[in-house]
Amino acid sequence: MHLTISRDHPSPIPTQIAAEIRAAVANGTLAPGDAVPSTRALAQQLGISRGSVVTAYDQLEGEGYLLTRQGAPTRIHPELAVAERPQTAALSGLPRKVARPRISLKPSPGNAGAIRSATWRKAWREAAKHPGADVDNAGEPELRSAIADHLRLARSMAVAPEQIVITGGSREGLMCILLSLGASLRVGVEDPGHPGLRRVIPLLTWPRGC
Repeated sequence: MHLTISRDHPSPIPTQIAAEIRAAVANGTLAPGDAVPSTRALAQQLGISRGSVVTAYDQLEGEGYLLTRQGAPTRIHPELAVAERPQTAALSGLPRKVARPRISLKPSPGNAGAIRSATWRKAWREAAKHPGADVDNAGEPELRSAIADHLRLARSMAVAPEQIVITGGSREGLMCILLSLGASLRVGVEDPGHPGLRRVIPLLTWPRGC
């Protein structure tokens, strides 16, 4: 959360913080339900006393902007009705950045927006009944083609898409390689290195296919 405050401004710092958060809600930078930094974290970020942040948060909680619960992050009140506010809601004389469109990267349980949980689960069950086209066990052809192009351009390796196999990670990839090459293969793993790769080798049972 980016806030702009100034010690030279005539308004007290708690008032500036509260006004900045109100303005962020008004212009969409903060939305109902968004978590805000703890009082300690915000004080450290702004280089001010924690008491100033506590005062600002108390004011915003009293106005219905913030919702605080013991043991949970402080959030913009989920039931806050966001209305258009005049431009003067922001503190005059303070430089402000133009708000950019926000894209949420938060994991969604499937009920984001106006989709109800029950509707989402029903759609999921119906979709699972129809897997559609056959899945290529080696990976999506478009992805393998893109990787082949990347290897050709970035690594000067002439590799055909048919020679590429997509795995679920380095451990699965190593396991497929070892199972394909056979028990007589001698394997060396760098140390220090990823411990998960070293644990793959003793788990193998020969002979098997990948």
